[in-house]
Amino acid sequence: FPNGTTSGKEGLIQAVLKMRMVGQSVRERSVLIEGDIALIFGTADLRFADPGKEDRVASLRYTSIYVKRNGQWRMLALQMQPRTKQ
Repeated sequence: FPNGTTSGKEGLIQAVLKMRMVGQSVRERSVLIEGDIALIFGTADLRFADPGKEDRVASLRYTSIYVKRNGQWRMLALQMQPRTKQ
């Protein structure tokens, strides 16, 4: 969340459902797998469209953590932060 708050699964789902995201582009991605744990690091641009307003783009850096349970990968945690301009 942009204000630095944290959320559980339900909060994240509700926030995503309210967004008017119209596209995303993954710029960089690195994957590290150790046994049943996977770490994914990357950057992405998310594009949002609100009626009557100019589209907005949020450039983010993210880290996601997955665990493999019963043969399926499940996300345990996701952390996103705005990318610093270079």
